[in-house]
Amino acid sequence: MGTSDYTESTIVIAVLLVGTLLALALSFYALRWAVQWLHQSFHQFRDHLKTLPEAKKLSNLAIPVIVVMLIAAMLPWPYFYYQILRLACFGIVIWLLWHDWRPTLAHFTLAMIGVLYNPLVPIHLTREIWSVLNPLTVIAFVWFWWSTLRPATRVKDPAPS
Repeated sequence: MGTSDYTESTIVIAVLLVGTLLALALSFYALRWAVQWLHQSFHQFRDHLKTLPEAKKLSNLAIPVIVVMLIAAMLPWPYFYYQILRLACFGIVIWLLWHDWRPTLAHFTLAMIGVLYNPLVPIHLTREIWSVLNPLTVIAFVWFWWSTLRPATRVKDPAPS
């Protein structure tokens, strides 16, 4: 093996290394571009959903429905009702958070309710614990509605003259 073979193999390895690094850099750039595009598209879609008056009406209808279901859960029902309640509560939480996410305490509380009532990885608690959590969940849903969804009815004080 002569020095020219060693030099040629070194050049080939260097070219392959540079080509690989260039391909990786382009791949990361393309991935970054794709993530930014998806992020922007997601926010545009979510902003479009926020402008639909039906979405706000559905949100204002969903909270009273789930509140009535949670209050009814204080009565003795078959286990199937509680499974439906878990699914409905989780679905409404997902809808509300998807439709109107802001980093506020009310939204964080709603997210915790979603974790508690999620049907995918259910949290099994005793009936006594659920009998305490259901009224607290009612209070949390009413608080969420009061702090984020209710129509603005307050009249601003006129500016002092």
